[in-house]
Amino acid sequence: MENKLAEEQAQALLELGVIASKETQETINEKSEQIITFLKENSDVSKLSDEEKDEKHQQIKDLWDEYSTYLRDIEYNFKLTGHEFHYLRNLILKKNGYDENTLFVALKVKEEFFDSIDIKSVKKTADTIDNLTIQINILTLVHHVIKDNIVRDLEDPKTLMFATILTSLGNISKVFNKWNSDSEELSKNIYTWTIGLEEEEKEKIKEQLQTATEVTSEEVEEVTVD
Repeated sequence: MENKLAEEQAQALLELGVIASKETQETINEKSEQIITFLKENSDVSKLSDEEKDEKHQQIKDLWDEYSTYLRDIEYNFKLTGHEFHYLRNLILKKNGYDENTLFVALKVKEEFFDSIDIKSVKKTADTIDNLTIQINILTLVHHVIKDNIVRDLEDPKTLMFATILTSLGNISKVFNKWNSDSEELSKNIYTWTIGLEEEEKEKIKEQLQTATEVTSEEVEEVTVD
């Protein structure tokens, strides 16, 4: 039930175009459909020659690599106002304390997220920042370094900003988790398709699927904000 609700919320966010652009959605669907079509059109490979099987093996590998790489590198819309962005930056760069387990995570967030943004162009206003995006691996690192932050005054505007930031992170996570779940289903279908291949080829594809899934989900912890 919980997974179903999260999927419905993710779908609603996608339909609104809040988290990912229409172009991004069309591209991920197109790449997924290419794999599904390939599996349907090549459902029986048992009678193919070894050379033909190798060719099909390479084709599905290329399709999967293209799909999983695109999923990994998607830039999600990070909906923050100027005030919220500067609050988050100040929290991570100046307010939070770090130990040996979190220091290098925070430095990675600084280098790969905040240092890539022209801070002077982000005004401290209530307007939503245009074109602020974030990849899923950086998003999860951001969540990792702020999840233990404690707020005490519920009437403090900064508390509301922190809640809004968590909600934005959670919404992106829901969309990613939906797409990642779809990719896991695709990988199962691909492995089922390998039944018609030789055992060695099956193991190669299985290893490639596992590697791609690990890369896609690397360091991704679930951000749950209902």
